[in-house]
Amino acid sequence: FNRSDVSFNNALIPSVSFNICLNLFASPILSLPYSLGTIYFQEVPNEVLAHALLLLAQKDREDEAWIEDVRQKVDEAKAQVARGEVLPLETVMAQLQDKFRQAREDRA
Repeated sequence: FNRSDVSFNNALIPSVSFNICLNLFASPILSLPYSLGTIYFQEVPNEVLAHALLLLAQKDREDEAWIEDVRQKVDEAKAQVARGEVLPLETVMAQLQDKFRQAREDRA
């Protein structure tokens, strides 16, 4: 493969060249921003794909952070249960019903 350094968002990122095949769904997506004049990349398909991969990596990091946050909350809830810090089922159900009711009213 052919390696070179490319600039993307003012950062030098090593690149690897390889051939890919796009399906009928992906191909127009790569050319649409360019044809609309809304894309500011020099090498349109390559940089669009690079940008998409960077966004995907960012989304993965955000997902991992969310999962860790949920794990911590579950651990905290387990500790509360172990200490006997629990609410009666009726109270929890009433709170959930209030949340759902409020969400429906907010959407309306």
